[in-house]
Amino acid sequence: MDVRTRMECENKRSMVLKLTITKCHQLRKYLTVEPFIFCYFLGYSVFFSASFPAFYNKVCMETLKSAYKCSQLDRDLSEQNTVQTVTTNWLMYMQIARFLPTLVGSMFFGSYGDCYGRKVPLLIAEASFVLYMAFYLVLVTLQRCPVYSLIIVSTIYSMTGHHVTFLTAIFSEIADHTEDKRQLTARYTVLTAFWTLSGLIGGYVSSGLLMVLTYQYVMVIGISVVALTFICSVLSYPNQDRKSYMKSEARCGEFFKSGMSLYVLAVKTALKKRPSNGRLYLALICIISIVYASEDSGMDNLASLFAFHSPLSWDAHLLATWGATNSAAALVGSLIAAYINEKLRLHSLTSVMIGLASESLRMAMIAGSVHTWMMFLVPVLGCASTFGFSAIKAYVVQLGSAQESGELLACITSFMNLFTLYSAIVYNNMYVATLSIYHGFVFAFASVTVFFCLLIVWGMKLVQDRNLRNSTSHSITPST
Repeated sequence: MDVRTRMECENKRSMVLKLTITKCHQLRKYLTVEPFIFCYFLGYSVFFSASFPAFYNKVCMETLKSAYKCSQLDRDLSEQNTVQTVTTNWLMYMQIARFLPTLVGSMFFGSYGDCYGRKVPLLIAEASFVLYMAFYLVLVTLQRCPVYSLIIVSTIYSMTGHHVTFLTAIFSEIADHTEDKRQLTARYTVLTAFWTLSGLIGGYVSSGLLMVLTYQYVMVIGISVVALTFICSVLSYPNQDRKSYMKSEARCGEFFKSGMSLYVLAVKTALKKRPSNGRLYLALICIISIVYASEDSGMDNLASLFAFHSPLSWDAHLLATWGATNSAAALVGSLIAAYINEKLRLHSLTSVMIGLASESLRMAMIAGSVHTWMMFLVPVLGCASTFGFSAIKAYVVQLGSAQESGELLACITSFMNLFTLYSAIVYNNMYVATLSIYHGFVFAFASVTVFFCLLIVWGMKLVQDRNLRNSTSHSITPST
């Protein structure tokens, strides 16, 4: 190769390298917080795939006092129902215990983030989650530690707002830097897609790991991923200037005078009177979000118990595979829905209705599943269920001003957190009550409930369309 040819090759490599660096910089400008939500929930997905089966096994050992009986649980329906009842009750106690601390903590840090930036609440959420998982690993492994010790640790961790604080910081960061609020649904859908992608990868990875490793080692891997996310957040998460967040010294400076001022700030923002029945719509969407979140996330533990029960009798490996398949279907569904929304410019409430319809079908399919292949049809029917969450957040932000985005998102996310209480009181007790009759009844009930929510949103959409037509017709004055 002569000198000229060598120089041409080097120039081409240099151009390709510069182009790659430029594209990476452009991608970095667009993907601001998406990598953080991906890594955070990737670790959570790997951890949960092992922590729930470990919790179920711990309850079984504490209830039946026999490792042999726990390994042969699917052969004795009576003992299986006993373990499932005790497990459901413990899960209910855990959900109730962490409800109030999560509600208070999330609203506090949501308002704090509006005044002083999103980075501190996000770091607190990540650090507390790492500590919680570490304590959970120790307590679930040591058989001499009672099950209620896990509830104590979970309650303490919830004082930082649970996952709600992290999600509020992430979604508010997007809202702060999106000038055209009509683009929020699309931005939130991309963010949710990264969230879902983490569950997909984490589920399939943990499914493979569970075939060769014990629950404890898989949980350690999940903890390590979140810990690495925390370190990256400390070093590279955007930390905006304090002045860009503060609305006024009188408003935000009260934080140091009284911590309650932040709670009052969030509540006042949610309850303030708004034009065009905005306050009523906010109240309705908050109620719907409770039910919606209860079906989509609050039923995860009951769906796992349903899969462990006869006639399915799944193991942890198959459950993790099913969870990853759910994430894969949700990712594809969210991207398709986002593309359709971008092309058709769908109203936020229309997107909410799409999500509710998909969730209703998903619950109905779980209720009727008696074979493994039927359970794997659930992700197909529920592929668009997560799209509604992005649309709800975008609709809520549109009800207020740009300065209220963090408070409104903290409000709606906190109301979504009510699903723990709603699910614990309604669905957990219903599952126990109908376990001996048909253990899929609770999912059929949930499907009908979501369908009624769909009808309410449809009514809201019809009223808003009618008001828009009326205002348009009134603005047209007859020519003289």
